[in-house]
Amino acid sequence: MGEKKLKSLMTQSEIAEAANRSQSSIHYILNGDRMPSIKMALSLERATGICREAWLFPERHWNPYIPFEGLDICSICPNRHNRIMKSIEMAEAHFERAENKREAFKGVVEIYKTYTGISQARFVYREVVPEGLKLLACSEGADRQPLLELLPKDTFKQLYQFALNEQSVVIRNFPYDVNTLCAEEINMYFKMKLKSKLSIARGGLFFSMHSCAISLDWTGSGVKNAEKHVERIAKLWKEYNNLINQK
Repeated sequence: MGEKKLKSLMTQSEIAEAANRSQSSIHYILNGDRMPSIKMALSLERATGICREAWLFPERHWNPYIPFEGLDICSICPNRHNRIMKSIEMAEAHFERAENKREAFKGVVEIYKTYTGISQARFVYREVVPEGLKLLACSEGADRQPLLELLPKDTFKQLYQFALNEQSVVIRNFPYDVNTLCAEEINMYFKMKLKSKLSIARGGLFFSMHSCAISLDWTGSGVKNAEKHVERIAKLWKEYNNLINQK
């Protein structure tokens, strides 16, 4: 049996079932014909992971189900943490269910992009191989710049060493939050366009989230949650590779 196709967003019927509401009421809300009550907004938040403010005020808070042109993300939303945790939960569930884990990375990065709402950031997974850091999957970026399939270890020595040591690197304002050698390597790749970057290496995987358009800020707890998430994905990835090698 092949891997099920990823549904980036829930359908109307899935939302209705998860929120314990009629599909017609969900239809009216998604089409902008009806404003949800506060009680309904809370139900929709629990069902989709999209915060209540985004259901009550979609013109001010990012909501992928009711998109407004020109609205990217509400960084000060008090429930932003819940939305990000929902994306992590969905990504792990998708990866765990997938039969082909290598292909599943594509779904994982698209879930990140869809449910965090940070369209100006790019989510990337690479595999640590003897030659360097090999691309597994990446979300579409606002800059649409193609990514290198392989970051050779002889060229990107600092990044490769970070990966081998299973380190995390938080760069909130490039090039100020990183050492000179690492900054030079990153510059070779981004050519002075990078604004901020988070990299987490665990269990043979190298995850990164970067933006060339905006400066992103990560809290200490946010980085810790991301690290735990990458560790869980890495564990599943290792188990999958062990099974493949035994066949």
